[in-house]
Amino acid sequence: MKRRFIVPVLFLSMATIGANAQKLEKEKIGTLLSSKKLDEAKKEMDKVLANPEEAAKPDALGLQTRVYGEIVHDSALSKQYPDALAQGFNAFQALIKATPDTAQQMKILKDPYIYGLAGVSNLYSSAFNKGLTSFKEENYSAAYNGFSTAQKLGTFFAANGLLTGGDRNAIDTTSTLYAGFAAQNLAKTSPAYADTAAVYLKILVDRKIGGTSEMENAYKLLGTYYYNKKDNEALAAFLPVAKEKFPAAKEYWDQLSSTLLTSGVTPAQLVDKYNGSSNLSESELQTYAEAFGKEKTAATDTALKSKIADAEIDSYKKLYAITPNPLYAYNVGNLTNTKFEALDDQFRAAAGQSAALKAKRTAIEANQQTLSDESADWLTKSYTALKDKADKTKQEASVYKASVALLYNIYIWKVDKARGKDPKAYDKYDALSKQFDAEYNKLQAAK
Repeated sequence: MKRRFIVPVLFLSMATIGANAQKLEKEKIGTLLSSKKLDEAKKEMDKVLANPEEAAKPDALGLQTRVYGEIVHDSALSKQYPDALAQGFNAFQALIKATPDTAQQMKILKDPYIYGLAGVSNLYSSAFNKGLTSFKEENYSAAYNGFSTAQKLGTFFAANGLLTGGDRNAIDTTSTLYAGFAAQNLAKTSPAYADTAAVYLKILVDRKIGGTSEMENAYKLLGTYYYNKKDNEALAAFLPVAKEKFPAAKEYWDQLSSTLLTSGVTPAQLVDKYNGSSNLSESELQTYAEAFGKEKTAATDTALKSKIADAEIDSYKKLYAITPNPLYAYNVGNLTNTKFEALDDQFRAAAGQSAALKAKRTAIEANQQTLSDESADWLTKSYTALKDKADKTKQEASVYKASVALLYNIYIWKVDKARGKDPKAYDKYDALSKQFDAEYNKLQAAK
C-alpha cells in the first residue's frame, strides 16, 4: 500500500510544473512591456523561464534581456529586484552564445515584440552608473563589475555599428578605462587583478588613445605592470606609443626603458652598446652604471674587466655633467683611485736594476700620477660640495669622510714620490696631506 501512495505525489509534482510553466508568447509579453506593465510582464516571463525548453530559445533569451533591461530602468522595480542587472546581462550573454550568427542576433533583438536592444541599452546605462557610483564610494569590486559589464555591452554596440557614426572599431573609452582602474585598485589586496587591469588598459594603448591626465595614469600603470613582470618584449612595444602620446612624461618613460638597456646582452656587448649610445638620460646612465658595477665584480677576464671599469667611470662622469651630485663625483674619484692603487702591485713586481725594469717602473709611475691627479680632482669636487653642508644624510656623511681619507692617501703617496726630487711639489702635497690627515682625525674623534 505504501508504494501506491508515491504515484499520486509524482503526478501532483508534474501537474504543479505544468501549471506554472508555459510556452513563450512574445506578443503578449511585448504588449505588456509596451504598456509599461512591467511587473505583469516579469511574472509572465517567469512562467516561461520555468519551462527549461522554452527558456533556452533565443527569442525567450532576447525577451528576458528586454524585461530585465526595463526593470533596471524603473526606480521602484529595480529596488524590488536588485539582481535584475545580473539576470539581464546573463540572458544577453546566453543569447549571444546561442546565436553565434550576428545577423540572427540582430533579427531577434530588433523584433518589434522583443526589441531587446532597448533592454541592452538600459542594462548598459545601469551597469555604467553602478560602476561610477561604486568607484566614488571606493567599492572597487562593485565598480569593476559595473564597468566591466558596461564595457562588454559597449563593445557589442560598436561591433554591430550601433554607435553614433557607425564606427565598428570604436570602443567605450570610459568604461574600459575605469574597469582597468577598478581592477588595479582590487590588485592591492588581490594581486591577480593586476593581470585583469592590464587587459583593459592595453585596449586603450593599442588604440593609441591619449589626451587626458587619467589616460596618462593608465599608460603609466600598464608600463609599470610590464616592468614589474619583467616582460621586456611588451615593454619595448609599449614605450614608443607612450612617448608619442605623453611626451611630457619623458622622465617616467626613461625610467621604464632603462630596464631594456641591459637585458639580453653579454658584458662585452653591454660595453659596446653603451659606447655606441648618445644623449642618454640620467635614469639610463644610472642603469648602465649599476650594471657595469655588477658585471665588473663578476668578470674574470682582465681586459674585459678593465673595459667595464672604464665604462663605469665614464657613465658617472656623464651623470655628473647632467646633475652635479657630489655622490656621482665621489664615484668617479673612488673608481679612478681603485685603478691607481691597482698599479702599485705592478710597480712592485717590476723591482730590479735593469734598464728595462727601471723604464717599466717609470711608465707605471707616470700612469699613477695621471690617475691620482684625476682621482684627487673628482674627490675634491665631492669634498667641497659636502664640506659645509649642515644637513648631510647618512650616505653623504659617509661619502664625505671617505673623500677625506682617499685624498689623504693620494697626497701622502705624492709626498713620497716628490721627496728629494721636486721640493715645490713636496711642500704642496705635504701641506695637503697634513690638512686631510687632521680633518680625518677630527671626523674620527667626532664619532
